[in-house]
Amino acid sequence: MERTIYYGSKNVQKKIVGYDVGSGIGGDIGGDLVVDKDGYLWFASNSSGAIAQMNPETAEVIRVIPITNADGKMIDGGVRGISFLPNGQMLLQSGKDESIGHSTFFFTLDAKTLSTTYIGTAGDSLTYDLASRVKPEFDPFLQSLNQKKNCCLTEKKQRATQMRSIQK
Repeated sequence: MERTIYYGSKNVQKKIVGYDVGSGIGGDIGGDLVVDKDGYLWFASNSSGAIAQMNPETAEVIRVIPITNADGKMIDGGVRGISFLPNGQMLLQSGKDESIGHSTFFFTLDAKTLSTTYIGTAGDSLTYDLASRVKPEFDPFLQSLNQKKNCCLTEKKQRATQMRSIQK
């Protein structure tokens, strides 16, 4: 069975083949998917211990962020559900594959610190998709990405100046 997600908006429709954040190669995407205010996709790859950000225009995975408990260990059952909260944090859901008799665990993820906070459990069955109409700015490592952008802009500006000098 082919496991593919299709992302579509008014302006663009792209086919994005499954991506396994653990290995970095195509695979079973499972898990959950949300969109931030800049239109980037954030997804959890089923029982993987990470979330990933993807550019929907190019299907390039921009970054993969490991998700751990406060003790540094992977969240039991991995990340299965993600959603944005009105305060800009991400809500994460985890749980084991054998859903009957196992609780679903909820955590929040702070974009600035990448720290998780346990907030509780829900019942004794597994939950997958979380819903959200919130599209906040969720940008871990913003400073390092902006430094790369500024570097590229500076290089482009220098090349443009050199081209003008050559043309004169």
